[in-house]
Amino acid sequence: MDHTLGSVHVWKAAFEATYHGETIAVLILSTPASPHVDPSSEIVISRLACHPVRPQNTSSWFIARVRDWARDHDYERLVAYAGIGNNDGTCYEAAGFELEESVWADGNGWTNRDGRGEVANGDRWRRSKWVCALE
Repeated sequence: MDHTLGSVHVWKAAFEATYHGETIAVLILSTPASPHVDPSSEIVISRLACHPVRPQNTSSWFIARVRDWARDHDYERLVAYAGIGNNDGTCYEAAGFELEESVWADGNGWTNRDGRGEVANGDRWRRSKWVCALE
């Protein structure tokens, strides 16, 4: 499956969801990019891609299973970012995440990796941080 943001540089775990023997979704967990976050307590959904033809609610179902994995591996928080590619985070809300922050972004500035501005086609988008406490 292709993701509009391309590959992941450093990842911690990768998951695949299948339906009738076919891959319908993939999800990648990464350590937090911020040096101010403890990577032993927080893990980030860095990629989630679903096949266009898939059962309804695949994303939230898949995220719930990955959330259980993160809890079983003693993480305290599961974090996801939404906004680019018309992803508003609906699946994270459906999976029990809470919206922690929402800001306007345009792919420029110190937080931008190479190629991120091209993905947005120069447009601004709402970048949202979704958090799920793993208790």
